[in-house]
Amino acid sequence: MELIGAVFVGIYNFIDSIILTLLFALCFGFVLGAFNRIFVGKLKIVGFVVTLATLAGFCSLTVQLGQGGPLLINKESFYVKLREIGDNGRLFGYY
Repeated sequence: MELIGAVFVGIYNFIDSIILTLLFALCFGFVLGAFNRIFVGKLKIVGFVVTLATLAGFCSLTVQLGQGGPLLINKESFYVKLREIGDNGRLFGYY
């Protein structure tokens, strides 16, 4: 989840669209889960070991993406887009 969040911030800052960023984040999460499943299902490695190993790898990738510091999102643009999606308690203008 940490790596997906970091990629979400990077993608959102690049394309400035919450919907496309969420779709990409879901697809990216699916790919990471499939990566784990290959090791567990095909290579018959114990799931706990695979989870710990990929946790360490994904955390390292997250630190590399942030270059050792925080990942910052464009807050003003992000909040405006969220308000557009959920306009006064409605989703895309519908109840």
